[in-house]
Amino acid sequence: MADQMNVKKLFLIVAAVISGITLFMPLYFLKGEGIVLNIPKEYNLPVPLMPTVYGFAILICAILIVIFTITGIKPGYIIASLVDSLLSIITVIIMADKAHKDPALLFEQVGNAMSDYVIDEVRTGPAFYIIILAAVLVLGAMMANAVAIGRD
Repeated sequence: MADQMNVKKLFLIVAAVISGITLFMPLYFLKGEGIVLNIPKEYNLPVPLMPTVYGFAILICAILIVIFTITGIKPGYIIASLVDSLLSIITVIIMADKAHKDPALLFEQVGNAMSDYVIDEVRTGPAFYIIILAAVLVLGAMMANAVAIGRD
């Protein structure tokens, strides 16, 4: 029984780490043409979540999940897991809305030296799907740990 609980805790920690790593992966790719120092240039920019406020908040939650799970503070990892999952889903919805309505907002989020640009294509990156999977994994692992520890 103790080994099973250790595996559940490890699974929650791995899910939190996946949630944190996903923030540095491209959520979208922007492809187009722009002008840098009066020179036309084609670009293909990855748009990760990390430079955003949501990215920092999710990263902090992921770190707290790991800390609270290791120390065995049940209310801590439950709250951090719920906030992490909720923020992940909300962030995906907000970013998808930006990509659909005004991709220029994604371009400005990345930040670069282009004085004028045209966005020809917006593609979904791997983080778009992995962050949703990570949110589900974090919730599932948190519930498994909360129920298992509640029996002790």
